[in-house]
Amino acid sequence: MNELPVLLAAADIMVMPQLAGPASAGQVPAKLFDAMAMGKAVVASDVSDIPDILGDSGLLCQPGSAVDLAAKLSVLAASPEWRQVLGARARQRCIDRYSHEAVADNLCGLMEKFVG
Repeated sequence: MNELPVLLAAADIMVMPQLAGPASAGQVPAKLFDAMAMGKAVVASDVSDIPDILGDSGLLCQPGSAVDLAAKLSVLAASPEWRQVLGARARQRCIDRYSHEAVADNLCGLMEKFVG
C-alpha cells in the first residue's frame, strides 16, 4: 500500500484495539511495527505479544473495554508532549529490537549457537 506512510504520517495516535481470543492469541498486527517505526504514539490492547513488543513505548488498554480505551486516548489527546515521548521511545525500540539489523544480529547469533 503506497499510501500507508502518508496516512501514518498524518496520524498523531495509532489505535489497535483487539479482543482477547484464539485469533488474537496467535497474531500481532504488522501495523504495530509500522507505527513504531514511524515514531507514533500507540494505544493497543493488552493481548498476545503486544505488551512485550511495546514495552514502555505505548499505552495498553484492556481488551473489549471501550472505557479503558477512551481513557488512554484522552490522556494522549490532552498531551502532545507525552505523544512525542512515547513516539520517540517506540521508534528507538523498533530500531533496537525489530529493525533488519537487529533481527539479523539475533538470527546470526542463533545460527552460530546451533550450527557452529
